[in-house]
Order: sequence, then structure tokens, then C-alpha cells
Amino acid sequence: MPQFSRGKIPAIYNVVQNWYQHGGGVNYIAWAITAGPTATAFRQVVNAGGLGGTPPNHPDQLFWITPNGVLIPGITNVINACGGIQQIQRIEIDCTLMPCNVGLDSCLVRVPQLIQNYGFNGIPLRIFSHRDEGMGGAGQSSKRLITTTSNANTGALQAAYSAHTDWSWAAAPWNGLYP
Repeated sequence: MPQFSRGKIPAIYNVVQNWYQHGGGVNYIAWAITAGPTATAFRQVVNAGGLGGTPPNHPDQLFWITPNGVLIPGITNVINACGGIQQIQRIEIDCTLMPCNVGLDSCLVRVPQLIQNYGFNGIPLRIFSHRDEGMGGAGQSSKRLITTTSNANTGALQAAYSAHTDWSWAAAPWNGLYP
């Protein structure tokens, strides 16, 4: 796949532009993309500084549920404020590192399931990783992009992970078009 050129929507860019740097823990945030397009954060950035360990302690999963497995009411409030699930065209995820992908409790497998718990069945997902993890790929950027859907099965998620491509911010500022 060719390198993906991502528009600099200020709501997103201003939050994540420095996540390529190696420091400050592992950050994670997800955005509801609606017509316009408009990017609305589902909640504040979750940082796993000091947590680490098993996948349920990774920011990817802690963003969507509490440590006790309870859905986050604030995410439901954002969905409602956006006009409901039907108004959200896709979910974009920005993470410092690619989602872990070993085992059925891995972030690659669990996060789409957690997103479905909010009522998103089959919504497109774009997962943008910001740090160089030495994964290689097309193009020149060290940033990685996975495209999938919230209802993808484990095999499809693994295939999407293996087919990752690179991405970079568009050279020009956002001009209102962001497919």
C-alpha cells in the first residue's frame, strides 16, 4: 500500500503531533469522525506510564473500559453529543505504539470487541501508531497505520496488522477534505 497522507485536523494534530518521541509513557486516544469532517475525542488521553504488564493494563483497553470491565459513561455521552452512532462515520485511534497482537486478550483483538460494546458493529477503524518500532513497510515514514473494522474476526485483524502501511501528516494544513 502507498503511504497514507493524513490531514492535519487541528483537534487531532494538536494533541498527538509529538507522540513519535520516546518518552512520557504510552499514550492512547480515539476520535469520533463525523461529517464535515469533525473529530471529537471520546475522552481524554489515557497514558499507561508505569502500568505496562498484561494487555488489560495497556492504555488501548483502559481507554474503553475501567479496570473492572465497566464501560465508560463519558464515551456514551460523546456518542450522544455527536448525534448517535449513525452519525459517526469511523473511529480513528492514535497510539504511541502499535497494538499488542499476541493472544486473544491482545489489544489488537480486544479493542474492536470493546468498541462494539458501545454499539459500533462494523464501523471502520483507522489505527495510527506514532513511534518507530522498526517494522519497515512501504514509504519513508516510521509511523504505522492499520485499517480494519470493529467486527473483524481475529484472522482479519491479524491480516490487517500484517498489511500495515506507513503514514505521515499531509504537507499542507487541513483544507476541509478528509476522507
